[in-house]
Amino acid sequence: MPKKMLATLSISLAVAMTGASAAYATPVEQSAMDLSVQVPASVVQGSSLLISGTSPVSTVSIKVIGPNQLNLFFDVLDVVNGAYQDTFKIPTNDSKWPVGQYTVVVGQGTNVKTATFNVTAPPSSGGGSDNGGGTGSGSGNGSGSTNVPSNPGTSNNPSASEQNNPMLPAGAVVTDLSSAVTVQPGAAGLSQVVLDSKKAIASIQSGKDNAKAFVISIPEVKGSKVVAVSIPADVSKAIAEKGGTEASILVVTPFGGYNLPLKALGSSQLDTIVVTVSQVNDEKENQIREKTVGKGLTLLGSPTTFTVERVKADGTRQEIDNFNNIYVPRSIHIGAAIDTSLAVAVKVNEDGSLVPVPTYFSKDSTGFTAVINRTSNSTYAVVSGNKSFADIKGHWAEANISKMASHLLVNGITDTKFGPQMNITRAEFTSLVVRALGLSDSAGTTSFKDVKKEDWFYKEVGIAVSAGLIKGEGDQFKPGDNITREQMAAIFERALKFAGASVPNSAPALSFADKNSISAWAAPSISTAVQLGILKGDERGLLHPGAPATRAEGTVMLERMLKVIKFINE
Repeated sequence: MPKKMLATLSISLAVAMTGASAAYATPVEQSAMDLSVQVPASVVQGSSLLISGTSPVSTVSIKVIGPNQLNLFFDVLDVVNGAYQDTFKIPTNDSKWPVGQYTVVVGQGTNVKTATFNVTAPPSSGGGSDNGGGTGSGSGNGSGSTNVPSNPGTSNNPSASEQNNPMLPAGAVVTDLSSAVTVQPGAAGLSQVVLDSKKAIASIQSGKDNAKAFVISIPEVKGSKVVAVSIPADVSKAIAEKGGTEASILVVTPFGGYNLPLKALGSSQLDTIVVTVSQVNDEKENQIREKTVGKGLTLLGSPTTFTVERVKADGTRQEIDNFNNIYVPRSIHIGAAIDTSLAVAVKVNEDGSLVPVPTYFSKDSTGFTAVINRTSNSTYAVVSGNKSFADIKGHWAEANISKMASHLLVNGITDTKFGPQMNITRAEFTSLVVRALGLSDSAGTTSFKDVKKEDWFYKEVGIAVSAGLIKGEGDQFKPGDNITREQMAAIFERALKFAGASVPNSAPALSFADKNSISAWAAPSISTAVQLGILKGDERGLLHPGAPATRAEGTVMLERMLKVIKFINE
């Protein structure tokens, strides 16, 4: 069976060509005369392309490279009686398939043959698609600096000029390395992806000087549920030299992506790195589904496992599971329409328990993609549920509390009561922040004398101390004390910095009537929280910095902080 991938949802096999020239381009002559490839000289957008030829071997690989240097089509065909043939439809209104010259590469191993064809606009288009949406440099050197769609396996994603990949910062400058990709379909749904070092390094060196993200886009291979991308050490070195300390490698597959900052690898970037994105098998998915149903949740999309390994010179492999408190974004493409106020990604533990992780949903024409930020790897699933409490009906924070509870980030004092006006303790709030930042399974220690190993909050306090989120008074944490609003502000500022967010450098004068009651040590944190909209005053213009915060206030302010760092949607 052919294993086909195409950057469009509109794959059409054996469709008659319309509007295309009957003349065929002259293939490039190579030493293997028994291998041949023929394509039309030109094809109109919306019509079908026929690729045919002869081969002395039993199977051939076909790859189509666009003028934007993206790998747009891949197929592995059986050769019957020395001949092969493949047909697919050229999409319309798709920025990844612009007007221009395309290259077909056919062969096996080093025995390859190429031919070119032109894609032209249909007469009724009025030339509106001639610019290709501004998706690349079009220079043919593989160095097009462009934004990348979140799901390259489909054509209905916004063009590169319309939207950044959701795993990248807004306005990120990108160099595409996809022209160096070779996909080797394997057994059991595995697609092994190998980068040609020479091609990749040439693209890196010829790309824009201010590029920070280096993209490896893997088109869809039919039946593939596992994509393993091998990144040679010399490619990582070239990326580090070009992109500096903020350089990252973005692997984009049809069902999930992974944006790996090189600084998260430390010395491991000197080795070959293998990034694997894999959908779980049916048995595992059913087990996860049963767990979600048992908790009143609905499973959305396919649970996905992300792993990173280093391959040493002697061939031994070592999994890298801890990125030293550096968040590594990864994504799961859901596709369907979802309510982002009710949906969240969860880490699936070995015992089947589910732990919420920072999740931000991005939407394009193919549906929703969940972007997950974590400082380690695991298996993740996206779930949806609706949780509320009887005692928040009509409360000013009802919507916020219900949303945070549906995201599994806050719990009630019982299953039906939240206690919105109850004060929240320092230990309780610390536990909430650790959970919201996705750090619940991290390691940490504390030397506070009033925090004992038998305390329910011992682990969370240790994690918060190790992450630099909390401070005590000498050797005391005072876990049972009610936390004040200015103490919360201090934790928020530290959490923002831990997550890598930019915080305001200036401290404009505050206009609150009780601004003089702000403690000196808390003033910078209060200023940051106010400027970012996390901390607000009441209707009388009072901030109440030293007042104990309620459970409702803590929940609302935590949600605002998560919005700032895009760990939750608006």
